[in-house]
Amino acid sequence: MLNTKVYPKVLLMSVIVTLLLIFAIPAMAAPGAHELITPDQLSGLIHSNNAIIIDVRDVSAYNAGHITGAVNVNMQEFYETVNGVKSQAATPEKLAGLLSRIGATPQTRIVAYSANNDAKHPDRVMWVLNALYGHKNAQMLDGGFQAWVVNGYEVSTEPVTPTPAVYPASELIANPNAVATLEEVKDALSQESGTVVIDCRNMDYYTGKLSKVARPGHISGTILVPEMDMYNPDYTLKDKKTLTDYFEAIGITKEISVIVYCNTGTTATVQYLALKNVVGCKDVQNYDGSLTEWAADPALPMETGY
Repeated sequence: MLNTKVYPKVLLMSVIVTLLLIFAIPAMAAPGAHELITPDQLSGLIHSNNAIIIDVRDVSAYNAGHITGAVNVNMQEFYETVNGVKSQAATPEKLAGLLSRIGATPQTRIVAYSANNDAKHPDRVMWVLNALYGHKNAQMLDGGFQAWVVNGYEVSTEPVTPTPAVYPASELIANPNAVATLEEVKDALSQESGTVVIDCRNMDYYTGKLSKVARPGHISGTILVPEMDMYNPDYTLKDKKTLTDYFEAIGITKEISVIVYCNTGTTATVQYLALKNVVGCKDVQNYDGSLTEWAADPALPMETGY
């Protein structure tokens, strides 16, 4: 016989657990910082008072048509020459000045996009904002501007003049775990380190057929993981399973420490995103000096060929 005194309590607990699960699932599934956002998701933000969309294409492309409400930002605003090395992450003071000018505060949701075949620059924006300086809500439009257009969303030719805000430089605190120094790369290349260093450029740069730095080729002892291997044909990022299988096939699992590099530390942020945020690797660093710094020193080892 059913105990009528216990049954209401059991029913109440069941309802509470069900409600907790219902509300927990969206919370767990919601995109976090330094992740991708789809055109459908972005469409709901274009009129938000707490979101800023930044277009990092050149000004002529922006003027020809951009996402409604997007502000055009020159990518050079995110770089600075530090200790004689070009194309390093902007200092907190420079970055805070930029963010203040475009109307951002530490609470603002920032979404970056570029052309569909240029994911490396909005990826770089996310890496600087989120991974390096801890801005908690920075995202990139997956598939870029072309994905927005293909999905039929609104495009504007009206330039946007943002209302300035105040973003204190003191809120931008560099995370040393996000960036590798030259010395850390040298240590990682020792046989005992257990760290894998990957070159994120294409085959021509890796082998030395092409070069944009002082010496052609790649850092000795590093492996090639081309940027284009991270994408689907439409330049959206490949899914977790596909990327996990890809990296495991070359010996990179979630437990292995990885340092990524390229010419300027920009392209490498694509593989940083894939490894850290999609695959879920615990320890990933971007060598921001990359070959701009490394190749300039003839004493540091480099190789050509594959």
